[in-house]
Amino acid sequence: MRDEDLGASWRVLALVCAAAFVSTLDITVVVVAFNDIRESFTDVSRAQLSWVITVYTITAAAMLVPSGRLADRIGCGRVFLLGMGMFSLGSLLSGLAPNVRVLIGARMVQALGSALLTPSSLSLIARFFPAGRRNMAIGLWGAMGGLGGAAGPSLGAAIVGAGGWRWVFLINVPLGVIVVVVGARMLYRADWRQPALPPDLIGALMIIVGVSALALGLVQSDDWGWSDERTVGAFVVAAVVLSSLIARSAHNPLLSIDLRLFRINSFRWANGVALTLPIAFFLQFFGSVQFLTSVWGYSEPKAGLLLTPVSVLQASLTLQAGRLADRRGHRAVMLPGSLLYIAGSVAWFLTLDGERNLAAFYFGATLLALGVGLTYASFNSAAVHDLPPSQIGSGSGLNQTINRIGATLGIALAVALLAGEESATAFRRLWAVMIGCAIATALFAALIDTRPSHPTPAP
Repeated sequence: MRDEDLGASWRVLALVCAAAFVSTLDITVVVVAFNDIRESFTDVSRAQLSWVITVYTITAAAMLVPSGRLADRIGCGRVFLLGMGMFSLGSLLSGLAPNVRVLIGARMVQALGSALLTPSSLSLIARFFPAGRRNMAIGLWGAMGGLGGAAGPSLGAAIVGAGGWRWVFLINVPLGVIVVVVGARMLYRADWRQPALPPDLIGALMIIVGVSALALGLVQSDDWGWSDERTVGAFVVAAVVLSSLIARSAHNPLLSIDLRLFRINSFRWANGVALTLPIAFFLQFFGSVQFLTSVWGYSEPKAGLLLTPVSVLQASLTLQAGRLADRRGHRAVMLPGSLLYIAGSVAWFLTLDGERNLAAFYFGATLLALGVGLTYASFNSAAVHDLPPSQIGSGSGLNQTINRIGATLGIALAVALLAGEESATAFRRLWAVMIGCAIATALFAALIDTRPSHPTPAP
């Protein structure tokens, strides 16, 4: 590979890594800013305000697969720049939002931009890096996304403390503008097009409606009551729409969800992990911030700083876990990680109460960080491990969709379980559900067998 080509490849990688960092950061950083946002909109309940977080994950989940097809049809360079532009516009509108409705709409624009960025970033890496360097580049891209999620507590705490929650969004704008301006000059080579199916916008709309209805029933269950006709109606709508989506996909596998992929063992069980682990993780993340601020009385900046060490530990394991999974198989990494996560959940359930006890908090949090670091980084590569090359793109997109749905349900469940009762007892319910999700994750991880025939010795 010529030096000038290699330099261009690394510059493109820097662009897509920057995009991965900010788009992932905005999932976790808003959780830290949640209470500060509540203080600006005192007339809005916790359940209503939770849509600021969940609308982002729902929209991103629905639009990932259509975005991949759009990148194939019109060029990944164009889609990447469009995605970064929309993400920046959504960030600006979010920072300037005068009310919660505008903020939720702006977050949808942000999420659409994020969904456009993910598949186009992978396509750019595939086009600018040869096969021998491609896995390394994808690993760095994924690590930057993980770093963005892990940096959420510390960056969110610093930004909220310095200027308030609006700057959590506004700080994205200058970086987005730089990426668009620089990328417009660099990505002229990336506008190759190839035959592809049109985006399945009907399927995307069904995902948005079905998952939104499910989340609505969960977050409003306390205000409406579990037996209220509105709660029941939301669950019925979710069941009808999502089951119709599955039936539609079974009839035509070329739509949003190719159900044939679930016949492959590693894909099937890795997607089980992709659903249950994000539920547990967002229960943990949302719950820990709320616990530190509501029960133990820390400020949001202080709570974010308290979470920073375990977030750094979690991020540091991400790349190493991927390398170990390549050598020993994904089960050898994900199963121990799941067991560590169970242990951390149990530790919090047994030890956290109304009295401040940072030693107990950090003991459980360290186990949870080890578990997430080993497991969260591996389920995407496990899902595509046994897929034929022609289906890796669609399989990865579907895996990321399920991941975002799990994140949505995690936030919705956290709001429903706390239900306005900010006491140690309410949080113990939340930790108990975390334990259940962690056990399910361990069972799924135990069924994944991607061991190489001849394990590669460690360097």
